Amino acid sequence: MKVTLFNEISLDGRYIYDSLNPSLYYSVAADIKCDAVMTGSISAKSGLQTVSHEEPEDLKIPVKDKNSELPYLLIPDSSGLLKGLLHEYRRLEYCRDVIVLLSNNSPREYFKYLDDRNYRYVVAGINKVDFHQVFIALGDIYNIKNIRSDAGGVLQSVLFEKGLVDRLILIISPKIIGSGNTLLNFSTGETELKYVTSRMFDKGYLYVEYEIII
Repeated sequence: MKVTLFNEISLDGRYIYDSLNPSLYYSVAADIKCDAVMTGSISAKSGLQTVSHEEPEDLKIPVKDKNSELPYLLIPDSSGLLKGLLHEYRRLEYCRDVIVLLSNNSPREYFKYLDDRNYRYVVAGINKVDFHQVFIALGDIYNIKNIRSDAGGVLQSVLFEKGLVDRLILIISPKIIGSGNTLLNFSTGETELKYVTSRMFDKGYLYVEYEIII
């Protein structure tokens, strides 16, 4: 399994949730070849401005799931935060379907909610998702070999702490924000990086890419 952490940050290292240059951000994201895209449940919930009613079609695996060129959308959600909301993500055109990552102690009613709507899920870990085991299962069951993680600082920090990140790609925006979350929300210890490439875009946006040295 190869995991690429991808985010946009400011010059002072603040995580930017709503891209300052969406066309550039999504263009770069589309060029990162992957079998699945991962985002955190908190980011997924906060990203919903409105929530529509579930329709009968939302209870089925979507037709676009047959398009193997589309990535799956992975959402770790051991607490069931997205119960009643997942249909909004199932409808997204850029993903085949949603795969929810759970722990053994995830709420029983959340399992029922997922089963009733034909959502795929992978269970690993007792109270929190065990990403080592989840990634093995994703490879074995769904042949997922490359993941792009667009998550917020907490999930990205967990992946770093567990030694699961192989590559770091950042878009650095020409702006100082001065407050807010950083790229990693807690210390993960010292990590050595190997420079791969960089390039400048219009209006001072900088793309940088590093490999993680184990």
